[in-house]
Amino acid sequence: MDIHVSYIDDLLERQETVRLNQLSNRKKLEELIALLIIDIANHGPSGKVFFREMRHLCEDNAREVKRKREKFRKNLEAIISEGIAQNEFKKELEPGIIAFAILGVTNWSYQWFNPSGEISADRLARVYSDLIFNGIV
Repeated sequence: MDIHVSYIDDLLERQETVRLNQLSNRKKLEELIALLIIDIANHGPSGKVFFREMRHLCEDNAREVKRKREKFRKNLEAIISEGIAQNEFKKELEPGIIAFAILGVTNWSYQWFNPSGEISADRLARVYSDLIFNGIV
């Protein structure tokens, strides 16, 4: 539980710093994508516990961690919604689905990403940002 709480609390605190910055919504999303990837690179073992071991928390602890994870996702969704409202992003986007997609792409990286490997965390974050904002076509 200590690992779960410290991991998500730190992410929420840093997410809030990004959210409050006077940046475009695109830049905020790029910074949050980088934050998630760099966190996996810097805190690999804690990240693995955070992403894989929810099932081992007691019900009350799991509920608390899920609430905080949902807050992170909802904050991400709000940035996307704001970007749509400010004509930074396409009107037809579904903010909730896009938020889940960003989290799915970034969070799953703990399974395979090797910070000592061929690609750096910064480069991976740029690749993901490019994929999310520009697609593959």
